[in-house]
Parts: sequence; C-alpha cells; structure tokens
Amino acid sequence: MVNEPMSDEDEDYSNGNRGVRPQLWFEAMGEQYIDIAFHAAREADPHAVLYLNEYGVEEDGPRWTPSTRC
Repeated sequence: MVNEPMSDEDEDYSNGNRGVRPQLWFEAMGEQYIDIAFHAAREADPHAVLYLNEYGVEEDGPRWTPSTRC
C-alpha cells in the first residue's frame, strides 16, 4: 500500500503546483517511488491486492474533481 502520497499544500512546491508530497520516499527515489513500491509488492506476491490510499477522494471536491492545477 502507498499511503497518502499526494500533497495539496502550495508551500510544498516552488511553482505553486500540487502533486506528490515531498516526503522521505519521494526525496530518496523521486516520484517513481510509487511505481517501485507497486512493482516490488507485485513481485513479492502476484496475487496481492494493491492499494493507493489517499484522503478526500470519496466525495466531490478538489481532491476528486479534476482541475487545471496538477
């Protein structure tokens, strides 16, 4: 499982855009850390159910509705 990788804090990004939260795994491996996590989990157990857990996507709002800010 990848837990809450997305940021909606403008101060996380110098250009004001939002995206992957700059945390430990992002700093160590870059944005591809999400792909790496899912590939490693799939390799370890081809039948595992894989999840990307993100808050605020269960209802209408900025984390659900596509916007021009990415």
